[in-house]
Amino acid sequence: VHPWHVRANAEMFHAGTWLRPEYYKVAGEARNDSIFNEAANVRHNVGLIDVSTLGKFWINGPDAVDFLERIYTGRFAKQQVGRIRYGLACDESGVIIEDGVIARLVEDRFYVTATSSGAAAFYREIQRWAMIWKMDVTLVNATGQLAAMNIAGPRARDILQQLTELDLSPDAFPYLAVRDGTVAGAPATVMRVGFVGEPGYELHVPASYGLHVWTSLIQSGDSVGIRPFGMEAQRLLRLEKGHLIVGQDTDALTNPYEADVAWAVDRNKSFFVGSRSL
Repeated sequence: VHPWHVRANAEMFHAGTWLRPEYYKVAGEARNDSIFNEAANVRHNVGLIDVSTLGKFWINGPDAVDFLERIYTGRFAKQQVGRIRYGLACDESGVIIEDGVIARLVEDRFYVTATSSGAAAFYREIQRWAMIWKMDVTLVNATGQLAAMNIAGPRARDILQQLTELDLSPDAFPYLAVRDGTVAGAPATVMRVGFVGEPGYELHVPASYGLHVWTSLIQSGDSVGIRPFGMEAQRLLRLEKGHLIVGQDTDALTNPYEADVAWAVDRNKSFFVGSRSL
Protein backbone atom coordinates (compact mmCIF):
# COMPACT_ATOMS: atom_id res chain seq x y z
CA VAL A 1 0.00 0.00 0.00
CA HIS A 2 3.07 2.25 0.31
CA PRO A 3 2.80 3.74 -3.23
CA TRP A 4 -0.86 4.63 -2.55
CA HIS A 5 0.18 6.57 0.56
CA VAL A 6 2.81 8.47 -1.42
CA ARG A 7 0.29 9.39 -4.12
CA ALA A 8 -2.11 10.55 -1.38
CA ASN A 9 0.51 13.08 -0.17
CA ALA A 10 1.44 11.15 2.95
CA GLU A 11 4.35 12.57 4.91
CA MET A 12 6.31 9.40 5.69
CA PHE A 13 8.43 8.82 8.77
CA HIS A 14 10.32 5.94 10.36
CA ALA A 15 8.52 3.52 12.68
CA GLY A 16 11.11 0.95 13.66
CA THR A 17 12.46 -0.42 10.37
CA TRP A 18 9.38 0.71 8.43
CA LEU A 19 8.24 3.89 6.73
CA ARG A 20 4.68 4.81 7.72
CA PRO A 21 2.41 7.80 7.02
CA GLU A 22 2.80 10.41 9.76
CA TYR A 23 -0.13 12.37 8.30
CA TYR A 24 -1.59 13.17 4.89
CA LYS A 25 -0.81 16.68 3.62
CA VAL A 26 -3.75 18.77 2.44
CA ALA A 27 -3.15 21.84 0.27
CA GLY A 28 -3.45 25.04 2.26
CA GLU A 29 -3.65 23.21 5.59
CA ALA A 30 -1.00 23.37 8.32
CA ARG A 31 0.50 20.11 9.63
CA ASN A 32 -1.24 20.27 13.00
CA ASP A 33 -4.58 21.11 11.39
CA SER A 34 -4.29 18.08 9.11
CA ILE A 35 -3.54 15.81 12.07
CA PHE A 36 -6.43 17.18 14.14
CA ASN A 37 -8.81 16.90 11.18
CA GLU A 38 -7.82 13.28 10.59
CA ALA A 39 -8.46 12.51 14.25
CA ALA A 40 -11.79 14.34 14.27
CA ASN A 41 -12.92 12.41 11.21
CA VAL A 42 -12.33 9.13 13.05
CA ARG A 43 -14.24 10.38 16.09
CA HIS A 44 -17.25 11.66 14.16
CA ASN A 45 -17.25 9.78 10.85
CA VAL A 46 -14.84 7.07 9.66
CA GLY A 47 -11.12 6.72 9.04
CA LEU A 48 -8.77 4.07 7.70
CA ILE A 49 -5.20 3.41 8.84
CA ASP A 50 -2.62 1.04 7.41
CA VAL A 51 -1.30 -1.18 10.22
CA SER A 52 0.46 -3.71 8.00
CA THR A 53 3.69 -3.12 9.90
CA LEU A 54 2.31 -4.77 13.04
CA GLY A 55 4.10 -7.93 14.09
CA LYS A 56 1.96 -10.95 13.26
CA PHE A 57 2.65 -14.38 14.72
CA TRP A 58 0.92 -17.73 14.62
CA ILE A 59 1.44 -19.72 17.81
CA ASN A 60 0.28 -23.31 17.43
CA GLY A 61 0.59 -26.67 19.13
CA PRO A 62 -0.40 -28.67 22.21
CA ASP A 63 1.52 -26.31 24.53
CA ALA A 64 0.35 -23.08 22.89
CA VAL A 65 -1.88 -22.02 25.80
CA ASP A 66 0.73 -22.79 28.44
CA PHE A 67 3.32 -20.95 26.38
CA LEU A 68 1.17 -17.81 26.15
CA GLU A 69 0.45 -17.95 29.88
CA ARG A 70 4.20 -17.91 30.55
CA ILE A 71 5.06 -15.17 28.02
CA TYR A 72 2.24 -12.75 28.87
CA THR A 73 1.05 -11.37 32.20
CA GLY A 74 -2.61 -12.31 31.69
CA ARG A 75 -4.72 -15.49 31.42
CA PHE A 76 -5.53 -17.41 28.24
CA ALA A 77 -6.45 -20.93 29.36
CA LYS A 78 -10.18 -20.10 29.51
CA GLN A 79 -10.19 -17.85 26.45
CA GLN A 80 -12.96 -18.94 24.09
CA VAL A 81 -12.36 -19.81 20.45
CA GLY A 82 -13.32 -16.79 18.34
CA ARG A 83 -12.39 -14.28 21.04
CA ILE A 84 -9.55 -11.79 21.54
CA ARG A 85 -7.65 -10.74 24.64
CA TYR A 86 -5.10 -8.02 25.27
CA GLY A 87 -1.60 -9.29 25.96
CA LEU A 88 1.18 -7.53 27.90
CA ALA A 89 4.70 -9.00 28.00
CA CYS A 90 7.60 -8.18 30.30
CA ASP A 91 11.23 -9.18 30.57
CA GLU A 92 12.72 -10.90 33.61
CA SER A 93 13.12 -7.56 35.41
CA GLY A 94 9.41 -6.77 35.04
CA VAL A 95 9.91 -4.08 32.37
CA ILE A 96 7.28 -3.90 29.63
CA ILE A 97 8.72 -5.09 26.31
CA GLU A 98 5.61 -5.74 24.19
CA ASP A 99 1.85 -5.68 23.93
CA GLY A 100 -0.73 -6.70 21.37
CA VAL A 101 -3.83 -8.80 20.94
CA ILE A 102 -4.13 -12.58 21.16
CA ALA A 103 -6.88 -14.14 19.05
CA ARG A 104 -7.86 -17.76 19.66
CA LEU A 105 -8.69 -19.24 16.25
CA VAL A 106 -9.06 -22.87 17.37
CA GLU A 107 -8.19 -24.65 20.61
CA ASP A 108 -4.46 -24.94 19.89
CA ARG A 109 -3.97 -22.14 17.34
CA PHE A 110 -3.56 -18.45 18.18
CA TYR A 111 -2.93 -15.34 16.10
CA VAL A 112 -0.86 -12.74 17.95
CA THR A 113 0.05 -9.16 17.07
CA ALA A 114 3.01 -7.12 18.29
CA THR A 115 4.22 -3.54 17.92
CA SER A 116 5.73 -2.45 14.60
CA SER A 117 9.05 -1.38 16.08
CA GLY A 118 9.49 -4.30 18.47
CA ALA A 119 8.16 -7.29 16.51
CA ALA A 120 11.48 -8.72 15.30
CA ALA A 121 13.11 -8.55 18.74
CA PHE A 122 10.03 -9.98 20.44
CA TYR A 123 9.88 -12.88 17.98
CA ARG A 124 13.50 -13.73 18.79
CA GLU A 125 12.65 -13.53 22.49
CA ILE A 126 9.72 -15.94 22.32
CA GLN A 127 11.79 -18.32 20.21
CA ARG A 128 14.44 -18.26 22.94
CA TRP A 129 11.91 -19.07 25.66
CA ALA A 130 10.34 -21.86 23.60
CA MET A 131 13.76 -23.52 23.33
CA ILE A 132 14.63 -22.99 26.99
CA TRP A 133 11.31 -24.43 28.16
CA LYS A 134 11.36 -27.22 25.51
CA MET A 135 7.67 -26.72 24.80
CA ASP A 136 5.63 -28.44 22.07
CA VAL A 137 4.78 -25.23 20.24
CA THR A 138 5.31 -23.92 16.71
CA LEU A 139 6.05 -20.22 16.20
CA VAL A 140 5.57 -18.59 12.78
CA ASN A 141 6.47 -14.98 12.01
CA ALA A 142 3.88 -13.93 9.41
CA THR A 143 4.63 -10.19 9.58
CA GLY A 144 5.68 -9.92 5.95
CA GLN A 145 3.03 -12.29 4.65
CA LEU A 146 -0.01 -10.29 5.72
CA ALA A 147 -1.29 -6.77 5.17
CA ALA A 148 -3.49 -5.21 7.84
CA MET A 149 -5.69 -2.16 8.19
CA ASN A 150 -8.05 -0.73 10.77
CA ILE A 151 -11.31 0.95 9.78
CA ALA A 152 -12.68 2.94 12.70
CA GLY A 153 -15.40 5.42 13.49
CA PRO A 154 -19.20 5.58 13.86
CA ARG A 155 -19.71 4.61 10.17
CA ALA A 156 -17.10 1.83 10.08
CA ARG A 157 -19.58 -1.05 10.39
CA ASP A 158 -21.84 0.21 7.59
CA ILE A 159 -18.96 0.62 5.15
CA LEU A 160 -17.33 -2.74 5.93
CA GLN A 161 -20.66 -4.58 5.74
CA GLN A 162 -20.91 -3.64 2.05
CA LEU A 163 -17.73 -5.65 1.34
CA THR A 164 -18.16 -8.80 3.44
CA GLU A 165 -20.59 -11.66 3.92
CA LEU A 166 -19.80 -11.74 7.64
CA ASP A 167 -22.63 -10.60 9.91
CA LEU A 168 -21.19 -7.52 11.60
CA SER A 169 -24.20 -6.83 13.84
CA PRO A 170 -23.21 -6.30 17.48
CA ASP A 171 -24.90 -9.53 18.59
CA ALA A 172 -23.26 -11.68 15.92
CA PHE A 173 -19.88 -9.96 16.06
CA PRO A 174 -19.33 -8.42 19.52
CA TYR A 175 -16.38 -6.41 20.73
CA LEU A 176 -13.19 -8.51 21.06
CA ALA A 177 -14.44 -11.18 18.65
CA VAL A 178 -12.50 -12.60 15.70
CA ARG A 179 -13.93 -14.16 12.54
CA ASP A 180 -12.52 -15.63 9.34
CA GLY A 181 -14.29 -14.62 6.13
CA THR A 182 -13.78 -12.54 3.01
CA VAL A 183 -13.51 -8.79 2.53
CA ALA A 184 -13.78 -7.45 -1.04
CA GLY A 185 -13.26 -11.04 -2.19
CA ALA A 186 -10.03 -11.48 -0.21
CA PRO A 187 -9.61 -14.10 2.53
CA ALA A 188 -9.48 -12.15 5.77
CA THR A 189 -9.15 -12.51 9.51
CA VAL A 190 -11.41 -9.79 10.91
CA MET A 191 -10.98 -8.61 14.50
CA ARG A 192 -13.49 -6.37 16.27
CA VAL A 193 -10.83 -4.36 18.00
CA GLY A 194 -9.02 -1.07 17.86
CA PHE A 195 -7.15 1.30 20.11
CA VAL A 196 -8.57 4.64 18.97
CA GLY A 197 -11.69 4.38 21.10
CA GLU A 198 -14.24 4.17 18.28
CA PRO A 199 -16.05 1.16 16.79
CA GLY A 200 -13.42 -0.48 14.63
CA TYR A 201 -12.43 -3.57 12.69
CA GLU A 202 -8.91 -4.75 12.07
CA LEU A 203 -8.59 -6.64 8.79
CA HIS A 204 -5.67 -9.00 8.15
CA VAL A 205 -5.37 -10.25 4.58
CA PRO A 206 -2.63 -11.84 2.42
CA ALA A 207 -0.16 -9.14 1.44
CA SER A 208 -0.96 -9.60 -2.25
CA TYR A 209 -4.55 -8.48 -1.50
CA GLY A 210 -3.56 -5.51 0.64
CA LEU A 211 -3.86 -2.74 -1.92
CA HIS A 212 -7.09 -4.18 -3.35
CA VAL A 213 -8.80 -4.33 0.05
CA TRP A 214 -7.50 -0.87 1.00
CA THR A 215 -8.79 0.79 -2.17
CA SER A 216 -12.09 -1.10 -1.93
CA LEU A 217 -12.66 0.36 1.53
CA ILE A 218 -11.73 3.85 0.34
CA GLN A 219 -14.15 3.56 -2.60
CA SER A 220 -16.91 2.09 -0.45
CA GLY A 221 -16.64 4.94 2.06
CA ASP A 222 -16.07 7.74 -0.43
CA SER A 223 -19.68 8.93 -0.36
CA VAL A 224 -19.60 9.43 3.43
CA GLY A 225 -16.18 11.10 3.58
CA ILE A 226 -13.83 8.32 4.63
CA ARG A 227 -10.24 9.51 4.78
CA PRO A 228 -6.97 7.82 5.72
CA PHE A 229 -5.30 8.81 8.94
CA GLY A 230 -1.66 8.58 9.92
CA MET A 231 0.37 7.74 12.97
CA GLU A 232 0.11 11.16 14.59
CA ALA A 233 -3.70 11.09 14.54
CA GLN A 234 -3.65 7.54 15.87
CA ARG A 235 -1.33 8.54 18.71
CA LEU A 236 -3.60 11.46 19.58
CA LEU A 237 -6.71 9.24 19.57
CA ARG A 238 -4.98 6.58 21.67
CA LEU A 239 -3.71 9.15 24.13
CA GLU A 240 -7.23 10.52 24.62
CA LYS A 241 -8.40 7.00 25.53
CA GLY A 242 -5.42 6.17 27.74
CA HIS A 243 -4.16 3.33 25.52
CA LEU A 244 -0.39 3.21 25.90
CA ILE A 245 2.02 2.67 23.02
CA VAL A 246 4.97 0.52 24.07
CA GLY A 247 8.18 2.38 23.25
CA GLN A 248 6.32 5.68 22.92
CA ASP A 249 4.73 5.94 26.37
CA THR A 250 7.19 3.50 27.97
CA ASP A 251 10.96 3.25 28.06
CA ALA A 252 13.52 0.60 29.00
CA LEU A 253 12.68 0.91 32.71
CA THR A 254 8.85 1.12 32.75
CA ASN A 255 6.90 -1.56 34.60
CA PRO A 256 3.14 -2.21 34.31
CA TYR A 257 2.31 -0.37 37.53
CA GLU A 258 4.02 2.82 36.38
CA ALA A 259 2.26 2.62 33.00
CA ASP A 260 -1.20 2.14 34.56
CA VAL A 261 -1.70 -1.30 33.01
CA ALA A 262 -1.65 -3.27 36.25
CA TRP A 263 -5.16 -4.46 35.29
CA ALA A 264 -3.46 -6.66 32.65
CA VAL A 265 -1.31 -8.43 35.25
CA ASP A 266 -2.75 -11.56 36.88
CA ARG A 267 -0.95 -11.72 40.21
CA ASN A 268 -2.49 -15.10 41.02
CA LYS A 269 -0.60 -16.86 38.23
CA SER A 270 2.16 -19.13 39.49
CA PHE A 271 4.59 -17.86 36.85
CA PHE A 272 5.08 -15.57 33.89
CA VAL A 273 8.25 -13.89 32.64
CA GLY A 274 8.94 -11.03 35.05
CA SER A 275 6.46 -12.19 37.70
CA ARG A 276 9.04 -12.56 40.47
CA SER A 277 10.43 -9.07 39.84
CA LEU A 278 6.98 -7.49 39.79
